[in-house]
Amino acid sequence: MPTSRKRHSITETDEVASVLDRVRAETGGIVDLPELVRLGGEAKLRELSAARAADQRRLVLRQRFAERTATAKGIDVAALREVHEQGWTGG
Repeated sequence: MPTSRKRHSITETDEVASVLDRVRAETGGIVDLPELVRLGGEAKLRELSAARAADQRRLVLRQRFAERTATAKGIDVAALREVHEQGWTGG
């Protein structure tokens, strides 16, 4: 059928076949590939968004650590010196 849309071809590798077989078993043999692609795409976007958020959080923490280290802001210098001189015995 003519279309101006992109076409895709999927080979049922062992991994793909395993998933599709489970879907077929649950749906009486019906596999809606466009729905699976959409659901998988949405799941992938959530995964990427979570990874970006985690990267951003780590960046903020690194920046905060660098600022505190450079300025001693929020650091108990006396306690730091004590640990440096006497070692860590915390519990």
